[in-house]
Amino acid sequence: MSTSKADVPCSGPCRKRFRPETVNMNEAAANALLTSDAAESGLFWFCPECRCQLRLVFPRPAPVDHSEFYLPPELWLMIFQMLDEQSLLQVRLTCPRWKRIVDQNRSLREAFTVQIKGAVLDGGNEPQHLYPASRAFLDDSRIISVDSWWPSFGARLTVLDLFNCEVALPNLLGLLRQTPNLTNLILEHIRYTSVEETISADFRLEKMQCLSSETVFEVFGHIFPRLSEFTKNFPHEEGEDVKMCQFLRPIQCYIQNLTCPLTSTMVDQMAEMSELYLNSVDNRSEDDSSVKLSRIQPSIEKLTTISTDANLCEIGSNLKYLKYIAVFVPQSSDDFAFVPSFLTKMKMLKGLTLIACKGHRLDFGGFKSPSLRGSKLVDCSLSNWTDLFATKWSSLRCLKLFKIDAPQTELKPNLKPIPYLNELNISNCNIPAEMLKQLVERCPSLTSLELGEMDTVVDNIVYSLVLLPQLKKLTIYSCPFITDCFVGVLVIRNPRWHVNIEDCLQISEAARKRLGQLGH
Repeated sequence: MSTSKADVPCSGPCRKRFRPETVNMNEAAANALLTSDAAESGLFWFCPECRCQLRLVFPRPAPVDHSEFYLPPELWLMIFQMLDEQSLLQVRLTCPRWKRIVDQNRSLREAFTVQIKGAVLDGGNEPQHLYPASRAFLDDSRIISVDSWWPSFGARLTVLDLFNCEVALPNLLGLLRQTPNLTNLILEHIRYTSVEETISADFRLEKMQCLSSETVFEVFGHIFPRLSEFTKNFPHEEGEDVKMCQFLRPIQCYIQNLTCPLTSTMVDQMAEMSELYLNSVDNRSEDDSSVKLSRIQPSIEKLTTISTDANLCEIGSNLKYLKYIAVFVPQSSDDFAFVPSFLTKMKMLKGLTLIACKGHRLDFGGFKSPSLRGSKLVDCSLSNWTDLFATKWSSLRCLKLFKIDAPQTELKPNLKPIPYLNELNISNCNIPAEMLKQLVERCPSLTSLELGEMDTVVDNIVYSLVLLPQLKKLTIYSCPFITDCFVGVLVIRNPRWHVNIEDCLQISEAARKRLGQLGH
């Protein structure tokens, strides 16, 4: 078969010669093949038949859609939610797309807190490096007017904290008017240059839930119509208890948690609020206002009060649904011990905190509380440690003792265990080492133990802890006689514990590193 000089050899499996005009090829590639060796140029001729076979074996890949390599915003959101505030700020600077994801998502913005200190808001320049945040903290600032940048910034805020600021009430209301999404407002140590309330508030913040303010204004009850929590820690000035009632009246159907020193006038006014159903009250007035309140608000489930045992007995009879009570025991001139007999009246009580004046004596003889799950005693003196240990803690899960003092007498034998106690915290208590050991050994279900600021916490005592079957978490702080020997025993016997030891001077750096490996 004769061939022409224009014919070229096929590099495919057929190896035949063919005329290249039959192949659709650009002129540059054809010239390169005709003028050079195919192997040297890296280019090859394929006849039409071999080209069809190659297409079947190696089909042309589909065009790449680069948009597939972009994660959806929902996935980026999950990733960004694991970052801290500083990392999120860096994310915003990475690209416009990430910036939009962060700025438009409220859950991410809640990680941001803009702090403005020593500023003057008078229509001047916008603060530097201002970024969208859900929280703002203004410290030691003067608010003269609402700046032009505030409306767009305030629209994203859910929490606003003003501390040690100077502002006129109308200007404060001007700021709040631009915060439609605000849920929490904190006003601490505010110097009001004007408290004129004759102005009419032409806005309402329907999402506001929690307000903390040292000064009460009637207008707050109108602009925060759905307020559920109010805190006022300072005593009322003259006539302020009347303003407090005027503030509460329009929000009575929503307010549930009230922290405020009550007066007899306030309780009388609250008795006339037919839609008021309080759930939690913190009242630290040293009078019988808590007793009067318990008569008109039987819905209370959580109470903090300063009361005698007699008043507490009546409170317990009135509040059938009381689940938690914190009692500040009032100072007494007589030498009688405070007996918590009121607990027998509180059938549903789950949590108890007793805070006594320093040295005030408590008597736990005959103590009974069938439903109590948690108890905390602070600054108390006991008749003896045995009375506390012999108490019938039948349902107790958590016991915390702070600054407890008692005579150094021996424990009575055959004390029953505290069967369900799983959390024990003893700090700065005058308890002998052997008594401490016996108390811990009475808790077979203990899972968490914290000991602090006691010289009686020594190696020989805590050695017994490794024998507790359920203990998983141990915290020891400011106990100067704990040494590396205890650490060595702990690492060997209980390598799965979570242990935290702080401010114990005899613990070496090497021992701390070994402790750091526990629980992993």
